[in-house]
Amino acid sequence: MFKAVVGHSKDPDSLSAVEEVLQQCADFIAGDIPKTGIIFATIDLELRKINVQYLSRS
Repeated sequence: MFKAVVGHSKDPDSLSAVEEVLQQCADFIAGDIPKTGIIFATIDLELRKINVQYLSRS
């Protein structure tokens, strides 16, 4: 089965924004293991920090 989840944040701080979005997605998938993810973001987003934060949650 295919399940899609969308998370959104207006927080200007990259790390706070990604934490908010990851929590929204985690709450929705309720224990399922995600297979992929797509980030749509501005060029100002600190992608390295986001990747580290995401991997630390796994």
